[in-house]
Amino acid sequence: MSSTRTRIIAVALAAVATVIALVVIVSVLRHPPIEPRSDSGLPVEAVTPEEISLDVTVRSDGTLAVSQLLVFDTPVGSERPVRWAIGGIGIGWIDRDRDAQYAVLPRVSQVSAQDVSSPSAEAVDLTVVRDAHVEDLFHDDVVFTIAPPDRGRWSSGRHAVTVDYVLADVFVAVEGRNLFVMPLRFPHGPEDARSYRSLTVPAGAAVECLPSNVTFAPDASCQGLREPDVESDPSVLRWTDDPFTRIDAVAFAAPGDVTAAPLVVDRHPS
Repeated sequence: MSSTRTRIIAVALAAVATVIALVVIVSVLRHPPIEPRSDSGLPVEAVTPEEISLDVTVRSDGTLAVSQLLVFDTPVGSERPVRWAIGGIGIGWIDRDRDAQYAVLPRVSQVSAQDVSSPSAEAVDLTVVRDAHVEDLFHDDVVFTIAPPDRGRWSSGRHAVTVDYVLADVFVAVEGRNLFVMPLRFPHGPEDARSYRSLTVPAGAAVECLPSNVTFAPDASCQGLREPDVESDPSVLRWTDDPFTRIDAVAFAAPGDVTAAPLVVDRHPS
């Protein structure tokens, strides 16, 4: 092949590449990336962030009493209730062959909720509805909805709601450790907004995160969460919710006054 022909081919390929680049640039300019949007149609960042604060109390029978404060914003026209889906959670693979993983199957009971939005008015009991049909606890979630008792939907504006419930079957024995496992699935606001969360366990206990996508390895630094803060007090975990995290639960050691025997953690085949 002559040098002249080689130069012609090179120039032609360069021209084609230039045209393709221009097409891509024009396409991006005409069709910018789609912003994540909330259920109200607004960008996620346009919705006031929600706040979730949880206090966990250990009971001697091996259950956890959880008290949650949920603060969220409801845009005009929203008709969705507060929702909570909870089911089986993975807490890590048994070995590197990934043949099976450890899983915890929490049982939820004694769920109650109140609207405490107005400091000058009495708290209002909310309607809690549970979908009790669950075929596979490892995959199917139990779903709760929480809504005002009269009109069935939230008025627009900022709301503060307390939710109290009890978790059973979360005191487990796994790889020589007796741990309480706290699922990171909580009642949340109707909108897909940024969510700032904090979890407080009994004083003296230290929170460890349980990555679900690696061999069982509790992590005190909680690096799998977004913007974790565990340095100021090991019994308090603060983070920003991220739907793509691979951490579905945290754990902490059982205090000395627990009289119940831990459950041997379930193994779920891959």
